[in-house]
Order: sequence, then C-alpha cells, then structure tokens
Amino acid sequence: MNIKKTCLTITTFSPAMAEKLNIKEVYGICLAENTASVCVLEKCGFVQVYQGAGNYQGKEARILKTVWKK
Repeated sequence: MNIKKTCLTITTFSPAMAEKLNIKEVYGICLAENTASVCVLEKCGFVQVYQGAGNYQGKEARILKTVWKK
C-alpha cells in the first residue's frame, strides 16, 4: 500500500471509529529513524508529543510518539 492510500485509509477510518467508540485520542509510536512512518503519521494528522529513548517492541530504542485528537 502506498503512502497516499495509507493516509486516506487512516484519515477516513480514525474519525469514524473515534465517533463510534467515543475515543478522543489515538497514539502512534514508531522508531524515530523510520522516516516513512514519521511522514505517514504527520500526513494523517498525528502531532508529535515525544521523541527520545523508549521501549519499542520489547527493546530500548529512540522512538517518536504522536497523538491524533478528535
């Protein structure tokens, strides 16, 4: 799936599911070095809330945490 399709899916799905499940925030976490994932999160309206050391899939790594708000 390319970035445009991924973003379209997320930006369409997130508000609908947030409304249905009464969710106000969705968090996204990726490796800080994974520029493709960072770009997708940004294009989908997620805002960075943290960058630094953290647990990622059971290992200590430099991560980026983002949040999407309804």
